[in-house]
Amino acid sequence: MEKVFTRKCKLLQFILLSLATLIGVYITMIPFSMGYQTESKVYFFVGFLLILLLFPLLIYSFLDINRKISIDKSGITIKKPFNNISFNWFEITEFREHEKGVGLWAGLKYCLSANKYGAKQIEIADMNIKDLDELIDAIFDMAINANFIKIENVSAIPFLKKDKISQWNRT
Repeated sequence: MEKVFTRKCKLLQFILLSLATLIGVYITMIPFSMGYQTESKVYFFVGFLLILLLFPLLIYSFLDINRKISIDKSGITIKKPFNNISFNWFEITEFREHEKGVGLWAGLKYCLSANKYGAKQIEIADMNIKDLDELIDAIFDMAINANFIKIENVSAIPFLKKDKISQWNRT
């Protein structure tokens, strides 16, 4: 039986970024309707900056929405818009939980390592996955050769990185 895990609803974020980018395009087009008057150059500059800042966020949001993780008896597959990464359960050598970011941007990320990818850490999920606990429980149950690690930033100063690495016991 295959179980598919998807992102929590980020569709609203994608729609808002799309609308803001379209507003930027509209503001950029104002100078062409005004015949390039002096004030209209400001509209063009503001609109161009909006497009320049929001378009990469729009692309990232699209790629983020389309990430899916599926698990079955044989292994785990991470499906992204342009590539798929598959692991068999016995190939997984390490599963880790990282604390990333500070303050509002703080969160947890989950990574796998496997023999066929060497020392490379493959990010499989973050806190925005629906049914995250079920995914983690499945990995703990099925990845029999894995070493489970938890990495915590124990620094009292927000931007100073001082990692504490410990065994992760899921209870």
